[in-house]
Amino acid sequence: MAFVLLLAANLVALALFQFPGGRSGGAESTAGHVPFQAEKVKVVAAGVTSTPRSEVAEKLPESAVEPAPLPAPAPAKSSPPPMAPAKPVAALQCLEWINIADADLEQARKALQKLKLADQASFRKMEKTSGYWVYIPPRKTLADAQKKVNELKALGVADIFILQENTAWHYAISLGVFSTEEAAAKYLVQLREKGVKSAISGPRNRAAENHLAALKNLDSSAATEVAKLPKEFADSEIRSVACR
Repeated sequence: MAFVLLLAANLVALALFQFPGGRSGGAESTAGHVPFQAEKVKVVAAGVTSTPRSEVAEKLPESAVEPAPLPAPAPAKSSPPPMAPAKPVAALQCLEWINIADADLEQARKALQKLKLADQASFRKMEKTSGYWVYIPPRKTLADAQKKVNELKALGVADIFILQENTAWHYAISLGVFSTEEAAAKYLVQLREKGVKSAISGPRNRAAENHLAALKNLDSSAATEVAKLPKEFADSEIRSVACR
């Protein structure tokens, strides 16, 4: 019943506001009011307040503000691959193929040609040592040689011989021939003690009979092949020498 009475009172009040003059003399008429501009009215949803964008940004947590992307780093320059250590260069060898018989000389040349070493080989005759001797170097004339012999005899030297063969030792004076270098050197000391000052000792060579092949700048492979050659040539041998 109370609800019905309240509803009726509201209807009466509404009727009074709808008709002019329906209110008391002190009431103000709405006719003189300037109408509002409906197009400028902005509808805002309930519970949402308009906040400036700058304030929104300030109120957002730091994690919500996305930082500007950093520039991509420049690609690192690739360093060149390390250099492989240089391989040591094998030392070259020099050899002498000695005591090649005169009858085998041509076959020896062909053997080196087969090994493609002919350009690295040089042949020469080699003198074969028949012993060692003590001697006075060649004199200019036979008379000079004979005069020297007389001086030696005066000093007590007995074993004296003048070489008169047509060789480089023409008019040399032999004071003794020995089988070893040590024996020749020992006898030379004895002559010095007697006062013989011009005598010397050295190898006693005879006519060249064999040949020698000097081989230069051989690598290890070539040197190995050369070392096999004496098996095919009797009495020959290979010896290592300093490269010059």
